[in-house]
Amino acid sequence: MGKKRALVFGYFEKNLGDDLMLELFLQRGNYAKSYIFARKANKKFYRAMGARVICYDGFFYRVINKLTRSLTKINAFYLLARRNTDFVMLGGSLFAEQEQSATQQQLRNLSYAVKHADAAYVIGSNFGPYHSPDFLEQYKALFAHCRDVCFRDEMSWEFFRHLPTARFAPDVVFSGEWSSADQMPADDENAYVLVSLIDISIRPTLREHAARYEKFIFDVCYGHLAKGDKVILLSMCDKEGDSNICQRIFMGIDSLYRPLISVQNYNNIPQMLRLFRAAKAVYATRFHAMILGAYFAKHTIAVAYNEKVIQAVYTYGLDVVLLQMDDLRFTTEMLNSRAPASVEIQKLQRDAAEQWNMLGS
Repeated sequence: MGKKRALVFGYFEKNLGDDLMLELFLQRGNYAKSYIFARKANKKFYRAMGARVICYDGFFYRVINKLTRSLTKINAFYLLARRNTDFVMLGGSLFAEQEQSATQQQLRNLSYAVKHADAAYVIGSNFGPYHSPDFLEQYKALFAHCRDVCFRDEMSWEFFRHLPTARFAPDVVFSGEWSSADQMPADDENAYVLVSLIDISIRPTLREHAARYEKFIFDVCYGHLAKGDKVILLSMCDKEGDSNICQRIFMGIDSLYRPLISVQNYNNIPQMLRLFRAAKAVYATRFHAMILGAYFAKHTIAVAYNEKVIQAVYTYGLDVVLLQMDDLRFTTEMLNSRAPASVEIQKLQRDAAEQWNMLGS
């Protein structure tokens, strides 16, 4: 284990995809201590993973942050970036343009940390969505000071290809040795269909599709239930409303089929990996539900709720059924689970491991 410490910027809200990335980062043991920024409610969860947790809603932090913000305009967490500390920006959609004040505050925080840390890294990210040319230019300036900037999609890489430190590798989750997870029975009697959901009714850019999306999910459920398949509705991030839509769909299912359908909320990583490994098919709205479906070679139907899903399918060569949000229709062909064509998962694993190549260098 290295003697340095890491200050890790990411989305730590018990979201399975981001937590898989953090798990892989911590397993590598590059740093003696790794600090993340999270809510008090999640402190125990992330400490159990091995992270040091600074709680942004803790009383003492709020007092200190109020003082530092008034003096420096920088959030206190980022002031920890100093000598013998690396700053690691770890996660998927970390660099999306927000409303003006939030965008500028994030840029101030990140710029300070990148400047004052020994080295700064971007691992496993995509860039955007954004609408302002200034936003792109500001991040070009920021990333120019990073030791390594590794994107998970080629479209993001194209924006920064002029930087000698910018590169591309597949999603970092592919680099995990997840097949060693305890396996649940997968015989015909216990086989089930896994349905990963997001609540698009609360997302301003997607809510116009909410009625069509929920009808599609009901059609999927009834199609499989009528066939005798068990269905598991999967919540991968409670903070973003996944459990709410899972319950809404569950309560809308006719009581005749209730014994065959259930809801699973994300509580720990091994639990989730067992569910994916033993499923007969995966309906994936969450990005990393699609990634895990492909990793475990499951018949996977992915709902493309944004461009990153489409980019991943074509860039990684995934054999999944890709559905556009504005044209969601359930067909009986989806009921027939099939083994996907041979996607070279081992090659994806090797290529994805390159996300880590420069870390700690």
